[in-house]
Amino acid sequence: MNNFKQEVKEGRRTELYFGRKLELPAIMYGFGDVCQPRRDSVALLETYVIDFIVDLVEKCSEVAHERKRERPDINDLKFVIRKDKKKLNRVHYLLRMKRIIDRSRFAIDRHMLPIK
Repeated sequence: MNNFKQEVKEGRRTELYFGRKLELPAIMYGFGDVCQPRRDSVALLETYVIDFIVDLVEKCSEVAHERKRERPDINDLKFVIRKDKKKLNRVHYLLRMKRIIDRSRFAIDRHMLPIK
């Protein structure tokens, strides 16, 4: 068991990672919760989110280790979530958007270079 999970289980983890920055309350509101959700609701959701991310990264690391690599990459993530089409499609969409943004930035930077 990793340190974060152990701290949560023992009740030593009380501060919020995401809640202070208001990301999770805004997400909760976007999905139909009240405008200012209770702090304990945000803390519970945050625990679930962090637990999910930690488990996902652990699975990706195991896949990378089986492929004889030290670090997981995007292909390991795709392999782990391959059976969940919704998540896999979201990853593909975000990667496509990242490529578009990178190309746009490159084009803007190249266009903004001073002419000599």
